[in-house]
This record gives sequence, structure tokens and C-alpha cells, in this order.
Amino acid sequence: EEPNEPDWGKIMQHEPAQTEVPVFLTGRERREAACTRFQSSIEDYHAIMDGYAQELTQTVANLYNTRMVKLNEHEQILQQEYAVNDESRGKMLHTLQESSAAIQKTFQEMIMRVMLPNGGPQEQQEQSLGPGILTQVASLESP
Repeated sequence: EEPNEPDWGKIMQHEPAQTEVPVFLTGRERREAACTRFQSSIEDYHAIMDGYAQELTQTVANLYNTRMVKLNEHEQILQQEYAVNDESRGKMLHTLQESSAAIQKTFQEMIMRVMLPNGGPQEQQEQSLGPGILTQVASLESP
């Protein structure tokens, strides 16, 4: 019994308490039992929901971590490929510049051969080069 409970035995000695008090006490016990079961159910439900929330949070965290690892790997690959592409571009540019310089040098040597003083080598070049280039060279020679 609770500390502030009345003495139900004394109260039940008189009518109408003899029939109503036992009904009241039985109803109160049932209500307390129902409250206890409800509290237990709520605690069980809370524990289940907490477990689901933790599982869901862990799943989301795992997905996030997996994606981040993959994204970091892809980023490193891209950075590496950009560096390699830049290096290749630089090498190709250098090769093109060297080729251009070599072609310019060859072209200048050909122009010099064509511009040789009158004589054998120039006449041979005139025959092999054709009139188009000689016309260009002649226009370069005359001031």
C-alpha cells in the first residue's frame, strides 16, 4: 500500500463501501497493471526505434564514406591525368617548335641556294624548283 492510503478494511465495514471499494481497488489494480504494460511497451518501442535509427545512421555513414573514398580516388586519378596531359602537351609543343625551327632553317637554306650568284647550281635549282619559287625569290632580290 502507498503511504497516504486510507485503511480500506475499516472503510469497507459500512455500506455502500462494502461493494464499491473492492470494485474500486480492482479497477485501480487493473489500471496500474495497464499503465505498467504500456510503459513497458513504450520502452520496448523506443529501444526498437533507437536500434533502427542507429542502423540507418550507420548505413548512411557507410554510404557516405564509401562514396567519399571513391570520389577521392577519382580526384587523384584526374589530377594525375591532368598533370600527365600537361606534361605531354609541353613535350608536343617543344617538338613542334623544334620541327618548325628545323623547317625554317631548311627553307632558309633553300632560299640561299636559289639566291646563289649566276652559275651552275642556280640553273639546276631553277629547273627542279619551277618558276613559282624563282618568281618569289626574284621579287625578294629586287629592291
